[in-house]
This record gives sequence, C-alpha cells and structure tokens, in this order.
Amino acid sequence: MNVEFNGLAVDFLGGQGWYDNTIACDPFQASIVYMGGVSIFRVTIGTGSNTVANYNIDENGTSGFLFLQSFTNIQYSNQRLTVGAEAGQGTVEIRFGPGLSQLAHRFTVPAGATSGVPQASHAYAGYVTVPFQVWDLTNPLSPRQLMVSFRDQANNGVFDLVPQYFDVDPLLHSREYVFVNNVTYAATPDPSIAITGGHLSHLLYNFFPSLAGGATWDPLNLPASTLVLKYSGVEKINAGTITVADAYGQFDAKNSFGTFGVDVHPDNHNLVMIPMTANTYKILNASDGGIFVSNTSSTPGITQGDWTMVGKKYNTSQFYGADKRPGADQYFGGMQDNGTWRSPANGSSSASTEYLISFGGDGFEAIWNNLDEKKLIGGSQGNSFRRSTDGGVTWSLATSGLSGEHPFISKLANSRDNPDVLFTLSSAGVFRSKDFGASWLLTPITVKWGTSSFMDVEVSRANANIVWAGSGMSDANLKNIHVSTDGGLTFQPTENPPSSLIAGSITKLASHPVEENTAYALFSQAGNAKILRTEDLGQTWNDISGFDLGDVSTRGFPDVAVYCLYVRPDNPDILWAGTEIGIVESLDNGLNWNLLTDFPGISVWDMKGLDDQVVIATHGRGIWTATIHEPQLTVAAPEITDWGSSPKKELLLRLNMGDDFDRIEIYSGANLLSTVINVVAPGNVVKIPGLSPGQKNIKLIGYRGTAPFHSKTYAVDHLDILSIENSYATYFGNALDMTLKEFSLQSFMGEINGERQTLQSTHPYGTNKESTALVRHPIVVGTNLTMLFYADIAIVEPGLPGEPFGSVNFKDFVVMEASKNGLDWTVLEDGYDARAEMTWLTAFTNGSPGTR
Repeated sequence: MNVEFNGLAVDFLGGQGWYDNTIACDPFQASIVYMGGVSIFRVTIGTGSNTVANYNIDENGTSGFLFLQSFTNIQYSNQRLTVGAEAGQGTVEIRFGPGLSQLAHRFTVPAGATSGVPQASHAYAGYVTVPFQVWDLTNPLSPRQLMVSFRDQANNGVFDLVPQYFDVDPLLHSREYVFVNNVTYAATPDPSIAITGGHLSHLLYNFFPSLAGGATWDPLNLPASTLVLKYSGVEKINAGTITVADAYGQFDAKNSFGTFGVDVHPDNHNLVMIPMTANTYKILNASDGGIFVSNTSSTPGITQGDWTMVGKKYNTSQFYGADKRPGADQYFGGMQDNGTWRSPANGSSSASTEYLISFGGDGFEAIWNNLDEKKLIGGSQGNSFRRSTDGGVTWSLATSGLSGEHPFISKLANSRDNPDVLFTLSSAGVFRSKDFGASWLLTPITVKWGTSSFMDVEVSRANANIVWAGSGMSDANLKNIHVSTDGGLTFQPTENPPSSLIAGSITKLASHPVEENTAYALFSQAGNAKILRTEDLGQTWNDISGFDLGDVSTRGFPDVAVYCLYVRPDNPDILWAGTEIGIVESLDNGLNWNLLTDFPGISVWDMKGLDDQVVIATHGRGIWTATIHEPQLTVAAPEITDWGSSPKKELLLRLNMGDDFDRIEIYSGANLLSTVINVVAPGNVVKIPGLSPGQKNIKLIGYRGTAPFHSKTYAVDHLDILSIENSYATYFGNALDMTLKEFSLQSFMGEINGERQTLQSTHPYGTNKESTALVRHPIVVGTNLTMLFYADIAIVEPGLPGEPFGSVNFKDFVVMEASKNGLDWTVLEDGYDARAEMTWLTAFTNGSPGTR
C-alpha cells in the first residue's frame, strides 16, 4: 500500500523492522488495517494503484561459499542490493564455476578506511582476473557480458572472500564490494571506469559478498552457481493513513510517548483485535513498554487518550542486569527500553513491589556498591552511565573519559572485594574508574580486540587484580580474549582454542570464586561450544558444555543461547548457566548438566551473589533471587570495629577478621599508615603513632597472595590529646579540654554566664543515641589518695525496679568509664538512673511535670 501522511511517506517501522513489525485487520471492515512498528498507524485501502520498481537477488547454489551482507541504508532485496541509475528493468547474472573468470577493475581505498568511503577516495589499481563472469540477460536472445569492478579491501591484488568481519584491523575487513557496470566487456579496461572513483561509472548494481560461515575460499574450485540480480515491479494500492500512536512526535504527536507506564510506548510487537459488539472492538497492544488496551469503538485507538496501560501487575520486565543493596532485600536493575529501576527502601521487595524509576533510556547492567549502600551505577545504551552517591535520590552523568565505539549493551563490572573500582569497554579498549564512575581512564587495546554489542569485561571473583575482557574468538587469532593481572593497567591477549571450538562472538565472560586463574567464555551459536573454560589464565581452553565432538552435547547441555554463568562459592562444583530457556545446572563442575525444573523456563541474562542470595535478572519475568543460606563472598574483608586515641597520642584500631591475611595495609586516604604482617583471625589491635589529630578516612586492604580485599572506609576521629596531668577538675566553664557528643554546656536561669555551667543533653535527649563527654587530659592515677568526685542530676527514663545494670530492662542510664589506652573502657561504677528518687519516679510514672 502507498502509505503517506500529509504527503510524506510513512516509515512505521522506523528502521527497526527486523524486530518491530505487527499488522492487524479490522474485524468488521476488510479495507482497514492497523500496523505497528516504532509507532502505530491506521490505514484505509482506497482505489487505484501505481507500479513501483523493485529489485531482488536470487541465490542459486552460492550459499555454501558466499554470504550477502545486509545494511540498513540499502533499499532492495532485504537490504542487500544497491541499484544504480542505469539499472532500468534489466537482469544480470553473476556466474561461478569451473573455468569461469574474467577481468575486473580493481579499486583500493585509503589505509584504515572502513565504511562510508567517498567515491573520490577509490583509487583505480589495475585490471585483474576474478573467479566469476557477469552477464546482462535483459534480452535472453542476445546475452551481453558486462564490465565489473571490486574494492580490494585487503589491498592484496586479488578478489577474495573472507569471513564476515568488521572489527579493528581494516585490512582484515570482509568489504570486498562488487560493482556491476553497464559497459560491454572487453579485454582492456574501460577509460570511463579505470579512473579514480570510476567504480560507480554506469552503475547497474552493487552488493557486498563475504565468505559463508565455515567455508574455505578456493577460487579455482567454486561450484557451478549463480546470483541473479533482477527487476520486478510492485503494485502499490492507494490508501489513506492516520496516526494512532506517534511515539516521538514526528507526525502529529497523538498519543506520543512521554511517561513510563502512562503514555503509549514505542516499539510495538503485537496487535490483537478483540470484538465487543456487532460492530465495535478494542485493541490489545504488546510493546516494549508493556501491555496497552484501547477504548472500545468502531474506530478504536485513533484519538488522543484512547489508550490505557494495563500491564503494571504483570511481572514480565526484561532485565539485562540487576544487583542488590547490601544487607537488605532491595534491588536495582536495567530494563530493555524501559530505563533503570530500583525497589523502595522501606521494606523487603516482593513480586508485588512497585519499583521506582531512576533514569530512562534502555537499561542494562547495574551495580550497587556492596561496601557503601549510598553508591549505585547503571546506564543506558552506548555506555551512557549514571551514578548516585546518595542512595538513588539524585543521579549524575558518569561518562567522563570514555571514548571509542561503545557497545549498544552497556557493560559494567567490579569486584565485591574492591567495589569502588569499575570497568567498562569500547572499541578503544578497557576503561577503569577508581572513583565509582566519576572519571574513567583508558587502557588502549588495538591488537586482536574487535567490537560487538556483546563484548564484555569481568573482574575475577577470586582476585580483584585479574580482569578479563574481549568480544570473541576467531580463526587466525584475529580476535582474542584479553586478560590483565595488574588491576586493568595492562592487558595481554590469551591464546585461542582449536578452530573446532571457536564459536565467534561471546555473549559474556565469567570467573571462578576461588580459583584466580579460572575463567569462562560463553557463546550462543547453534551446534557449537557454549562454555569454554580456562584454568591457566587463558593459555588453554576446554569445552565444558560438551559440543567438542559434534553439534549435540555429550554432557546434556541444551543447544541454546547462553548469557551468563555463576559458580557457587559455597560449593564450586555447582555451576549455574543462564540460558534462553532457564538455568542449566551442573553439580559436578561441568561434567553433566540438567535444566533446573524449579525455575521458570525464561531467558536469564545476569546472576550476582551477595549476602546469602543470588540475584537473577531475567528477560521476561523480572528480577528473581535464590536464597543459598551461605554467604556468597568467599573471603570476608577485614573490618574496624572500634578505635580510640591513647594517652601517648597513638591511634588505636581494633581489627576484626573472618579470615587470615598475609598482610593488611592501613590507609588514611591515599597515605599508607601501617602494614601488619601475618594477621590471624579473629582480631588484632594496631597502634599508629605520629598521626596528626582530626577526622581520618581509614581503609584496610587485606591480601591473600596478590588478591586484595578492601574494607569499607571508616570515618575515624583521632583526638587531640592534651597534656598529662596529676590531677584534674572542671566546673564546665568551657569545653576546650573535652570532646562532646550530643552534649553542650549551658547555664541555669539566674546564674552568672561563664561560671559553673552545666553539661546538658538535648531536651528531650535523642532516641537510640549516646551522649558522651570525654576529657582529653590524661590523668595520672597515683598509688595513694586516688579519689574521683562527680555530681549530676540523671533524669533519664528509669528501668524496671530491681533490674541489674546492663540488663535489657535497665533502659536508659548514666555511667562513668576510664581507659588506659583510649580503646578499652572500664566501668568505674555501675550505671544509674533516677529510680532512687521516688519523687521524680512518681512524677515520671504519672506523667506529671517535674519541679526543682
């Protein structure tokens, strides 16, 4: 149909016809059809028609050695054929077979050129033999052999086909374009073609061949076969078109997309007509934004406001990646074409929880910092990352320093053992951020690298200094997986496996929780290896999915796409592979596999472990969790449980370890304060002398071998310790010799300002808070006449009568303590409250105001 709106041709597919394409007919009127792609239109068939030109390629016996590449800007034959001005209604046949050859005009392009090379940059480079012939069969009774030209991408002097390849090295690209010229063939070059840019002279057709998958290029032994390039007219019926949902406001902005879950979402995949009465119906629309339903009418959906989003309660979200808040059942992930979302903080998330939008665009991998719950990062397509440092309240762009051609599926990786350091990648190499995405630094990779929307980066779960990255594996080592052993500062290509195991582009990388030299490359090509494992930092690879002997697994692994892999740290013999049909499990380290039956048969794209859960991002059933009842971190990072300042002005730190460490480094910011060797669990006290007073940001890094395990950063107050005194007294005239927390100095009414002030809490004092006054003068306690006098009025909530100090029912109390080292405090007298004063207790019990 000749579909136009206001005189302009309507491209309802919006360049996305290979995945956005749905048509539904009016159930009562045969002349009316609704069609959806990016937007939705309603078309009424009219009268009259006109014939328009169309061209196709017929492949006759060529598929065994030749593959025709398609591109979005090519008009004909499934986007594989460009037609020149002289094509007319002619038919051209490209003939392959024994003894068939002719001469062709060879053209070269500038070094490093890929796509989009201007006509003037094609240099004529000679008349050479090609292993085919070109014939004009427009007049079958008088066939005519034609001139032909080609682009010599490899600049090697011959026409040859190589496997489809568009990655870094332009000389290896499969861009051996063919141009059919409307000039009768001769043994000498044509002067109108044999010039710079002459490949387009008298152009009939242009197409892009490459070597078929699994084939070998043997130009002297090509099978007898043909490509037929031909005209065919197509009748276009006249029609009238109106908008139904103009997604991006390109036509009249009717029912355009603006708000998630409210306005009609772009990218429509299904329209279902639902008859309601004899001549009315409504339309159900399944799109990237969920399910929408129109009004009921004889012409439903065609006016503003006719559509309602009804899919909110269906757990069908397509998540590429997800993570969880440390210590809480709160989750965060990126959804296909629907932004990045997180569940609310008040309570545990469930299947009925309504998530909160963080930011828009396509949502992809997401990370919640496991040592700092205030930090989150996610992103939309093309590495457009955003980060939050306030728990998701506000977001800022996190792309400073990124460059290159970014994958559509944005990638993020870090280690639970060093979560502030992030990694992503592009055609330029691997990017590292030391500040959780605030800035990025590039480690360039130019050899054996390549790009893909499925290129990936993975930090080893066993050693945060080992980082894996790449886009795939290919024959002749054109593309390899790369590995870093210095935290991403440098990378080296690993070895590729034998060609029988090479399965092209990866879908993801994975690592082992305890074996630092072990990693996994995941693939999704039918009949080929799905999971390759290396146990020696990429020197060798083995297929643990069982496809090494043929196109059917010998280990029970289904022949389906594989998107992620998770090795259980509580039992590393248990492997979970996330596939397009669910989770496939091995209980014996990959020797045998079975599909899990207690998990839905849905696409699984990401699995991450934290606390006692594995967070599972599915492409069609939202976010799931598996509770393991065992911690999903293999080594507990060292902790600081307490700190204090000693009379000798040392900073004392009490360390707590769940595991032994070869050494623990102690940092204040970027400054190394101390290194403790051979630290044995469960704890240790470290003294740090010579440190200036003030608040310090203290961080621990424990090492086991070369593997670092970072603690969170602790805000530690190192006190300004004053002179040591043999005696000390204060009437609280000032607080210069004390450190006060939740206390202040105040005067009672009628007293002289500055004399005999009193130490007072807030009124009322805070709930679940501790008020402290610490004297910063160390006091020497002699052997004789050791006396301490102190007076207060302790009006605090009393405990139950008879309850001993320290019991849960003692409630609030006041206590005085002393310390020899500023870390360990001794109670000088049991804590007390106002129970002993019956007048106060009676007033408190009766809710009466107190008196002096």
